[in-house]
Amino acid sequence: MTSLVEKIEKVAVRIYSDDWSHGWAHADEVRRYALKLQETYGGDREFVEIVALLHDCDQSDRSKHAENSAVQAKKLLNEFGYAKTDRAVELIENHMKPWQGKCAAKTIEEKLLFDADKLCVISAKGVLRLAEIAIGKGKLDIEKLISIYQVGEDTYLPDSKELCLGEEYLATKKFIEFLARDFGCKLK
Repeated sequence: MTSLVEKIEKVAVRIYSDDWSHGWAHADEVRRYALKLQETYGGDREFVEIVALLHDCDQSDRSKHAENSAVQAKKLLNEFGYAKTDRAVELIENHMKPWQGKCAAKTIEEKLLFDADKLCVISAKGVLRLAEIAIGKGKLDIEKLISIYQVGEDTYLPDSKELCLGEEYLATKKFIEFLARDFGCKLK
């Protein structure tokens, strides 16, 4: 029998774009990190996995992706008769608010998703994503890259960087320090 997570994964693979920075690869990376953190910190494993899979599923308007992803997730989860649809939709809709300083993650599941998403920013692939953002319209904004990276370092769970990234985190942190030095930028 196919589990609910497996059914959602099959659909998610189809609805995500192949965009390397916020497509299926990103959702799968967030899921891996969230489940690794869940093993240590607890929380509802199935719920965490489902929310991680769907948290960025609608990138049609990047500035409203959290809200749009919540709408898309609600349709999908309702189709599957998921009992925790409302809770999942709320978390997906609000998953960017801690980044923006608009609220704090409270439940363990919120913290797991938030940290997993942030770890994708400070991983080696994450630094490449940041470079893509920082280059923007052809002009490198190194201060923006460094600023977003440093926001990504602020996690809720004390060992999340070490548990999921280990030496990779130390390497990317050192790389950011070199960039800051070479471009004359200040680190916070």
